[in-house]
Amino acid sequence: MNTASLRTLPPPFSSKSAVFSVIARHAEATPDKVAVVAAERSLTYGQLADQVSKVATELLALGIRPGFRVGVGTDGAIDHLIG
Repeated sequence: MNTASLRTLPPPFSSKSAVFSVIARHAEATPDKVAVVAAERSLTYGQLADQVSKVATELLALGIRPGFRVGVGTDGAIDHLIG
């Protein structure tokens, strides 16, 4: 995992964002440790942090900012956990 990507999130998102900060701390400390398992697929903390960063960037591009409410629907699949 590229830990630099954790520090280069576009503003106003940062590693101090509530959920992301927890993921980022685990990703920096144990990037290869399994974070999520669903069916026969898993993601490490490093992979999860990278995916969360990508979703945050996409949301910013759509004009979503901290404090905005975003609905999330999921069936328990890993892809739905991320975004």
